[in-house]
Amino acid sequence: MKSKDNDKKKQRAYEIDDDSGSSSGGDPLAVLRDLLKEFPNIGCDLKQLLQVIDGGKAVDINGLAQKPLIKPLRTLFLSLNLKELNHGGFVLPPNVRPTLERRPIGPEKPSPEILDAAAKLREAEAELREAELEEKDDGVFIGPAPRAVAAEAESANQADRFEEVTRIMEAEDDSLYEILGSNHNVSADNIKKRYWKLSLLVHPDKCSHPQANQAFVKLNKAFKELQDPEKRRALDQKIELREKQERFIVELRAMREAAMWRKMQGISMEGDEELLAGDVSGVKAARKRDEWMTELPPERKHGMSTRQSTMFSRSAKQGRGDTSGWTDAPSERAWKAKMEYLQAYNEFASLASNEEERKRSLVAELMDNYKKDKRSKSLLQKHQEEIRAKRKYSKQQAEEDWVGKYPWKRWDREKDLAGGRQHVKLDSKNMTRGLSSRFSGGSYQRNFL
Repeated sequence: MKSKDNDKKKQRAYEIDDDSGSSSGGDPLAVLRDLLKEFPNIGCDLKQLLQVIDGGKAVDINGLAQKPLIKPLRTLFLSLNLKELNHGGFVLPPNVRPTLERRPIGPEKPSPEILDAAAKLREAEAELREAELEEKDDGVFIGPAPRAVAAEAESANQADRFEEVTRIMEAEDDSLYEILGSNHNVSADNIKKRYWKLSLLVHPDKCSHPQANQAFVKLNKAFKELQDPEKRRALDQKIELREKQERFIVELRAMREAAMWRKMQGISMEGDEELLAGDVSGVKAARKRDEWMTELPPERKHGMSTRQSTMFSRSAKQGRGDTSGWTDAPSERAWKAKMEYLQAYNEFASLASNEEERKRSLVAELMDNYKKDKRSKSLLQKHQEEIRAKRKYSKQQAEEDWVGKYPWKRWDREKDLAGGRQHVKLDSKNMTRGLSSRFSGGSYQRNFL
């Protein structure tokens, strides 16, 4: 029995060695991809299993309920360089990184030797560039200036030369364009012409100013710096960035002034609170003055004691009035003047518009009265009046007497034909009396000629 058990152990160890030798060199990502493709619902369980292994504990996969899962898991563990124990478990070796460790994707950090070589290469490139610039500058500095530039410089007097020397010496060392009296938008050829002219003006042999030599050296240094394309590009970027910041600050101040003006008028817009709160980046708060410069002492009459008084004043108290102008800084005074100007302008504009509207309405009223009194009526007005009169007459016309008293009935021949007839009673006496009165001669005698 013992010999059979030993044979089984040897056979199992051989199978383990054979499998480990065949699968230990595989790619863990490929093995994991195949495993999840075959068993897509074991992601969370596999993560917990790897966390247990990273914690330093051994994991035995022989007792899994899903037997087809044992072989892919064993292949994955072997590809992760885990150590397989005799009883079939797996454990993390001491010299192997954890299985769930995040590994950065991308190039590795260069070695110190490579970094040193790159630094030396950068220094060599800078030296080569300076050498090339020196070769180019030799031709620029030594070569003669154009005749027009030389003639213009020769015609300058000592006052102009002294003025240029003073300007160059007052300029900052890092303001290269200011030293040359130019800006960053000027081309290299124009800068070269400007340098030729200034070098002839401030040259120590032609200018008697005490600082002419220093100005000439400063001018040459500035021109040499601007001849380097990379240095000039970096300087131009700094200047453009500073100009953008200045424009932004100016626009932001204008927006804050507009927000304050809207607040004074009782108008609120979105974003005004942030502008008025002063939380906007890029605007430096003005430096505040000391307390004794901004606050006034209490009002006291000359000659009065400083102790408390219980007497009442007979006359009204006269204060100092508006004392803000006494302690306002120049910037505050300018801002208040601007606000007062805006307020006065708006008041004047509103009054002018109201006056103009009043005049316009008055002129319109006068024109209407003139047209009503002097001008004859148009055909349209006459027609409208006639229609209006007809409507009024038709409404005021009285109704007939029979309206509403005789309702409509169907026509009946017997009744309607005899309806208008009346029974006449003939009286003979009355008839004879009437005839005699009409045809008789009367009671008087007629005489004929």
